[in-house]
Amino acid sequence: PVPRYLGFLVPFKWGTYSRFGHSTLPTHHAEPPCAWWCHSLLTPLKWLWWRIVELLFMCQFCIPRRFVPKSRIEVDLFNGGQILTYEF
Repeated sequence: PVPRYLGFLVPFKWGTYSRFGHSTLPTHHAEPPCAWWCHSLLTPLKWLWWRIVELLFMCQFCIPRRFVPKSRIEVDLFNGGQILTYEF
C-alpha cells in the first residue's frame, strides 16, 4: 500500500516523484563534476530523507519492524521492474 500523504501532510507524489524526490536519489553515473560534487555533499541529507519516509510508512501503516524489507526504500521504489503499457 502507498499512502496518499507522507505523515498526513506532504502528498506522496511530491515527496517521491517530483524533482525534489528525484534529487534525493543516488547520483547518476553521467553527472558533470560540479553536479556530482553537489550530490555527494548532500548525500547524508538524501539518506536521512529516505529513512524518514521509511519511518513514516512504518508508523502510518503500523508495520512491525520484522516485516520491513532489508533493502532501502529508494532502491525498491526506483530500481526495480518496468512499467508495462498496453500501447505496444
